[in-house]
Amino acid sequence: MRRLLRNRRGSAAIEFALIAPLVFLLIIGILQMGNYFYVRSAVNHAVDEAARLASVYPVPSDADLTTRFQQQDFGAVADGVPTLTITRGQVNANIDWTQITATTSISINLGFVNLGALPISASKRVYTASS
Repeated sequence: MRRLLRNRRGSAAIEFALIAPLVFLLIIGILQMGNYFYVRSAVNHAVDEAARLASVYPVPSDADLTTRFQQQDFGAVADGVPTLTITRGQVNANIDWTQITATTSISINLGFVNLGALPISASKRVYTASS
Protein backbone atom coordinates (compact mmCIF):
# COMPACT_ATOMS: atom_id res chain seq x y z
CA MET A 1 0.00 0.00 0.00
CA ARG A 2 2.88 2.38 0.80
CA ARG A 3 4.39 1.81 -2.59
CA LEU A 4 1.09 2.71 -4.27
CA LEU A 5 0.75 5.97 -2.28
CA ARG A 6 4.29 7.08 -3.23
CA ASN A 7 3.75 6.43 -6.93
CA ARG A 8 3.59 9.80 -8.76
CA ARG A 9 3.09 8.49 -12.28
CA GLY A 10 0.08 10.06 -13.97
CA SER A 11 -0.04 13.15 -11.76
CA ALA A 12 0.85 15.41 -14.73
CA ALA A 13 -2.07 14.00 -16.73
CA ILE A 14 -4.47 14.71 -13.87
CA GLU A 15 -3.15 18.27 -13.49
CA PHE A 16 -3.51 18.81 -17.23
CA ALA A 17 -7.09 17.50 -17.15
CA LEU A 18 -7.93 20.02 -14.42
CA ILE A 19 -6.31 23.04 -16.09
CA ALA A 20 -6.97 22.35 -19.83
CA PRO A 21 -10.65 23.44 -19.92
CA LEU A 22 -9.76 26.79 -18.35
CA VAL A 23 -6.90 27.35 -20.78
CA PHE A 24 -9.06 26.47 -23.78
CA LEU A 25 -11.84 28.76 -22.52
CA LEU A 26 -9.31 31.58 -22.15
CA ILE A 27 -7.97 31.05 -25.69
CA ILE A 28 -11.47 30.99 -27.22
CA GLY A 29 -12.36 34.15 -25.26
CA ILE A 30 -9.26 35.94 -26.54
CA LEU A 31 -10.15 35.01 -30.13
CA GLN A 32 -13.77 36.16 -29.70
CA MET A 33 -12.74 39.50 -28.20
CA GLY A 34 -10.14 39.97 -30.95
CA ASN A 35 -12.91 39.48 -33.52
CA TYR A 36 -15.09 42.00 -31.64
CA PHE A 37 -12.36 44.65 -31.69
CA TYR A 38 -11.63 43.96 -35.37
CA VAL A 39 -15.29 44.42 -36.35
CA ARG A 40 -15.57 47.56 -34.19
CA SER A 41 -12.53 49.02 -35.93
CA ALA A 42 -13.94 48.11 -39.36
CA VAL A 43 -17.28 49.80 -38.59
CA ASN A 44 -15.47 52.92 -37.34
CA HIS A 45 -13.38 53.00 -40.51
CA ALA A 46 -16.45 52.64 -42.74
CA VAL A 47 -18.20 55.51 -40.93
CA ASP A 48 -15.05 57.63 -41.32
CA GLU A 49 -14.97 56.91 -45.06
CA ALA A 50 -18.63 57.86 -45.48
CA ALA A 51 -18.08 61.02 -43.40
CA ARG A 52 -15.08 61.96 -45.52
CA LEU A 53 -17.27 61.71 -48.62
CA ALA A 54 -20.05 63.70 -46.93
CA SER A 55 -17.69 66.60 -46.27
CA VAL A 56 -17.07 67.43 -49.94
CA TYR A 57 -18.95 69.94 -52.05
CA PRO A 58 -21.38 69.38 -53.72
CA VAL A 59 -22.90 67.33 -50.94
CA PRO A 60 -23.35 63.71 -52.06
CA SER A 61 -26.70 61.96 -51.84
CA ASP A 62 -27.62 59.41 -49.17
CA ALA A 63 -27.27 56.66 -51.77
CA ASP A 64 -23.66 57.73 -52.48
CA LEU A 65 -22.85 57.69 -48.76
CA THR A 66 -24.46 54.29 -48.33
CA THR A 67 -22.51 52.91 -51.29
CA ARG A 68 -19.22 54.21 -49.86
CA PHE A 69 -20.10 52.70 -46.49
CA GLN A 70 -20.97 49.30 -47.96
CA GLN A 71 -17.77 49.16 -50.01
CA GLN A 72 -15.76 48.69 -46.81
CA ASP A 73 -14.72 45.29 -45.49
CA PHE A 74 -16.43 44.48 -42.18
CA GLY A 75 -14.60 41.24 -41.50
CA ALA A 76 -16.43 38.48 -39.69
CA VAL A 77 -19.60 40.31 -38.69
CA ALA A 78 -21.54 37.49 -37.08
CA ASP A 79 -24.89 39.25 -36.83
CA GLY A 80 -25.14 40.72 -40.32
CA VAL A 81 -24.08 43.85 -42.13
CA PRO A 82 -24.18 47.04 -40.04
CA THR A 83 -27.17 49.32 -40.53
CA LEU A 84 -26.48 52.88 -41.60
CA THR A 85 -28.49 55.94 -40.59
CA ILE A 86 -27.92 59.30 -42.28
CA THR A 87 -29.39 62.44 -40.72
CA ARG A 88 -29.04 65.92 -42.15
CA GLY A 89 -29.66 69.32 -40.58
CA GLN A 90 -28.65 72.97 -40.50
CA VAL A 91 -26.86 74.98 -37.84
CA ASN A 92 -27.77 78.25 -39.47
CA ALA A 93 -28.45 79.55 -42.98
CA ASN A 94 -25.03 78.68 -44.39
CA ILE A 95 -23.76 75.69 -42.36
CA ASP A 96 -25.22 72.22 -42.96
CA TRP A 97 -24.38 69.08 -41.06
CA THR A 98 -24.61 65.38 -41.82
CA GLN A 99 -24.69 62.76 -39.07
CA ILE A 100 -23.66 59.23 -40.07
CA THR A 101 -24.37 56.44 -37.60
CA ALA A 102 -23.75 52.71 -38.01
CA THR A 103 -24.94 50.03 -35.60
CA THR A 104 -24.49 46.29 -35.42
CA SER A 105 -23.81 43.60 -32.84
CA ILE A 106 -21.60 40.56 -32.60
CA SER A 107 -22.39 37.38 -30.67
CA ILE A 108 -19.85 36.16 -28.15
CA ASN A 109 -19.97 32.39 -27.79
CA LEU A 110 -17.30 30.62 -25.75
CA GLY A 111 -18.19 27.14 -26.92
CA PHE A 112 -20.54 26.00 -24.17
CA VAL A 113 -21.19 29.48 -22.71
CA ASN A 114 -23.14 32.00 -24.79
CA LEU A 115 -22.55 35.53 -23.50
CA GLY A 116 -25.05 37.11 -25.89
CA ALA A 117 -24.57 39.94 -28.34
CA LEU A 118 -22.28 42.90 -27.77
CA PRO A 119 -23.47 46.08 -29.52
CA ILE A 120 -21.18 48.02 -31.83
CA SER A 121 -21.98 51.59 -32.77
CA ALA A 122 -20.06 54.35 -34.51
CA SER A 123 -21.17 57.88 -35.27
CA LYS A 124 -19.64 60.88 -37.00
CA ARG A 125 -20.97 64.36 -37.69
CA VAL A 126 -19.59 66.49 -40.52
CA TYR A 127 -20.21 70.17 -41.15
CA THR A 128 -20.25 71.68 -44.63
CA ALA A 129 -20.76 75.22 -45.83
CA SER A 130 -23.67 75.55 -48.22
CA SER A 131 -23.50 78.04 -51.02
